[in-house]
Amino acid sequence: MALWTSAFIIAWRRRAAALAYRWGTWGYEDEEVTRPEFYGDGSRATTRHSSDDEVSDEEKPIERHYALWKRLLKYCITMPCVAGSIVAVVTLAYLAFSTRDRLEAESLATKHEASQIANKVKKSGTITLEDIQALARLGVRWDFWIYLLLTPILYGLLIPFLDFAFTRAARSLNNWENHRTESRYQSHLILKVFSFRFVHVFASLYYYAFAPLGSTHDEGPSASPDGETQARSNGMVRVAIQLASFMVAGQIWKNVMETLYPFVRRRLDARAKKRATNQKFNQSAVFNGLGGAASGRRGPNFHRGNAAATTMLASEAIMSSNAVIHEQCVRLEQASDRAWEEAGLQQYDTFEDYTEMLVQFGYVSFFSLAFPLAPLLALLNNLFELRTDAFKLCHAKQRPLAHKASGIGVWLHVLQTMSVLAVLTNCFHLAYSTALLERAFPSVTPTQKVWIVFGIEHILLLLKVWMACVIPSIPNYVAERLHRERELAKHDSAHSRRAKVPQYPRSKHNMVSPQKNKRGQ
Repeated sequence: MALWTSAFIIAWRRRAAALAYRWGTWGYEDEEVTRPEFYGDGSRATTRHSSDDEVSDEEKPIERHYALWKRLLKYCITMPCVAGSIVAVVTLAYLAFSTRDRLEAESLATKHEASQIANKVKKSGTITLEDIQALARLGVRWDFWIYLLLTPILYGLLIPFLDFAFTRAARSLNNWENHRTESRYQSHLILKVFSFRFVHVFASLYYYAFAPLGSTHDEGPSASPDGETQARSNGMVRVAIQLASFMVAGQIWKNVMETLYPFVRRRLDARAKKRATNQKFNQSAVFNGLGGAASGRRGPNFHRGNAAATTMLASEAIMSSNAVIHEQCVRLEQASDRAWEEAGLQQYDTFEDYTEMLVQFGYVSFFSLAFPLAPLLALLNNLFELRTDAFKLCHAKQRPLAHKASGIGVWLHVLQTMSVLAVLTNCFHLAYSTALLERAFPSVTPTQKVWIVFGIEHILLLLKVWMACVIPSIPNYVAERLHRERELAKHDSAHSRRAKVPQYPRSKHNMVSPQKNKRGQ
């Protein structure tokens, strides 16, 4: 699995390079303009152009400048805030899961002791007052179920709220850092938000995968080798169950909320709006009918010499004009267009889709040892996501604006970090979460096991580095075409410079001074 992550990243980089060259976005980040929100503490002439030696200082474009030490000082404030939020979420997750495990352990111990008392009573055929008091003392109290059920419920409700609050805070901190280009702004925002989501998504899986490590040192049955093996097995079973629920029920719920719910809500809103418009149109028709009936009562002698006739005519004119205005407003509300309807939809943001794909990448690369069906479920989900995302873009979201990019940006660095973390996680699984080494080497000692895992981890990391260095990230045909284009650009640049330089004859016979020319004339 560790080698697969490296091969996947290398294949993706080669594919991204080919697509960037094909779509004409190769090296686009080097040509980015300054964000409108960027503010500077001074201005200076830019020196990023290659032809600055041919342009005077007055003709050089002036751009805003922000001191680097100020941004670094802001990093010293924003980074501890992000790290503190992540530590708080880890602490909250640990307290929630450890409290539930402790309550479950107490419940199992209570049931075990109660079953022993019941067996003793069954064998003796009599029950004593001490047995009754012991059973009453072992009875499960009502607050036990409250703590047992309330802890995961509160954690599940609190995490979305914390995610929303942290996303808002991360955007504010990112705006305060004052990044120059849009790519740098998005990169720093992604690193802040995704790190928080990564922690609270994988916290439960890492806890149940490695929580048995702390229980093996306790006194009791779990301190024996058999108890240690059983604790490891229970932890991996929990990881498998939770991972299966995340990849099946979680993905189904996410697709429903992202695709089906906005589409159904849009249809219901359109139907309700149409019903309200029809009611207004019917009222307008009745209103016009009343106005016409009132005007039809006028005869030739209706306002002959009558002072009240003028008032009646004025009221009828106002009533008729109001009816016309009301009918025009209703018809304007009834008129619709597809572009107008799509303008009311939510804007599409790639962040959620990228996050979903990277979380799925983590499921497959981190915990496939606990749940071997994870790659198959990920493949089936991605095949299904191809159609649901297409439906979402066509019917549930606004048409996304095209933004040029030469790759996936900082997401590639996140993938590379996750691939290294996958190597470490699987090595820890091999050493502590499973008994594979004990089965392969029955007489292995804990020290030898640490050295074996340490060697495997270093070998895998060296293989990853070797693959990244040996296999080029750019296909050969793309590299050749880029080299050819650079040579042509250099040739054209040199030719244009020679064309700008005035050519004077070097031979003395061909040189004619202006004075001799005048004398000759």
